[in-house]
Amino acid sequence: MIRHRPAFRIFAICLLGCLALPVLTQASQTDNPELQQPAADLTHTYQALIEERAEQARINREREARFKEEQQQKQAQLNALKQDYLERKGELDQLKDSIAKTDQQIQDKQQALTERSHQLRDLFSAWKQVLKDSRALAQNSLISHQFPEQLAQLQALEKLPTLPVEEDLEALWRLLRQDIQQSGQHAQYRGMVALTNGNRVEQTIQRIGPFTAISQGQFLLHDAQRNSLSVAPKQPDTQFFGLKGEYDALTVIDPSRGVVLERLSLSPDWQERIQQGGYIGYAILLLGLAGLILAMVRGLFIAGTRRSIQQQLNNIEQIREDNPLGKIIRAYQQSLSGNQSGARQTESLEVKLQEIVLQEMPRLDKSIGLLKLLAAIAPLLGLLGTVVGMINTFQTITLVGNADPKLMAGGISQALMTTVLGLLVAVPLLFAHSYIAARARDVMIFLSQQSLGYIALSLDNTSTTQDTNRPQTKEPE
Repeated sequence: MIRHRPAFRIFAICLLGCLALPVLTQASQTDNPELQQPAADLTHTYQALIEERAEQARINREREARFKEEQQQKQAQLNALKQDYLERKGELDQLKDSIAKTDQQIQDKQQALTERSHQLRDLFSAWKQVLKDSRALAQNSLISHQFPEQLAQLQALEKLPTLPVEEDLEALWRLLRQDIQQSGQHAQYRGMVALTNGNRVEQTIQRIGPFTAISQGQFLLHDAQRNSLSVAPKQPDTQFFGLKGEYDALTVIDPSRGVVLERLSLSPDWQERIQQGGYIGYAILLLGLAGLILAMVRGLFIAGTRRSIQQQLNNIEQIREDNPLGKIIRAYQQSLSGNQSGARQTESLEVKLQEIVLQEMPRLDKSIGLLKLLAAIAPLLGLLGTVVGMINTFQTITLVGNADPKLMAGGISQALMTTVLGLLVAVPLLFAHSYIAARARDVMIFLSQQSLGYIALSLDNTSTTQDTNRPQTKEPE
């Protein structure tokens, strides 16, 4: 559209000239000089327009020629580009075929790589798992204490970031074979042992497979974290050390690999049990000790009284006043030798015998009621300890919560142990009280029977004073 603008301009000038020509002709025919001057200007303008039109036509021809030349060049370039396009398209088709073949090869290689990677990952996982299990077993085994380099080699193999080579597999095989061989052997070697006082000394250690280690007649515990041996705080019964097999070798083993010994060391003995009872537990024990001493004293006193009565029965002719029966016999003989006779004599004898029996009764029943009181107080103190222990337990729960049961074990142990101690003290004291009271009652019944017998004999003697026969007596039960 820019190319046709000069032609339009020339057309407009021509049209303007045609319209202005009659005007110019009429003006030229007039003699008015004022009208002749514009006419000259129009003529000059018209001439300029014609010249400009010619110049523009020339320029348009040149531009058209240049445009055609450029068009031919562009067409030549377009043809060259089309030719190059066809050549490149052919190359592209070839490259596409090559890429398709390459992609297929890559997919095949990728699939093969994936399969191989799965196999290698499985192999690597199996290798790591075997090393992990072997290290855990070696760390918890007594064999690692005798051969510490075995655990170090397993740890070094486990840290390898790559797949194992032949040397690594062979090293693992040797370690596993050594562990299997040592698991069935009874070995003896020198090693460091931690004593119960904290000192570490070198001793001769007897190892039975991966199960049991003994040094100087004491079972040893294996610390897996430090790979060290220590003497068990609590040892099993000595009867286990006397077990011997056919080949005169110690055959005691711990299949739990030290767990039983650890549990044995955690189980409290009787002293620790008493300490768990606290001050109330000690008070119950002192109460029980006092009751036991009292029961022994009263039992010995009643036994001595019965023995003296039995001796008096065995030797009735020799009267001794160190026993109740001797006093009764002495009172009877004194009544016979008195001046009184008849009913008065019998009444006097009855009063004297009753006095003797009443005097012996407090001596026999002394402290028996206190023994019964001690037997009743002991379980009450145990109940008091139970209440105090539960109060301590609830206070611990209030302060720290119930997340750790070990923090509540002290109060619960006190609650239970005081009850146990109270029952352990009360039951024997009840039996002792019943036994001593029964024996004292037997002696009192025996003395009452003997008194009644001598009173009856005195009544028979009222008719004849010469009869000195004594009544038939029997041994107290």
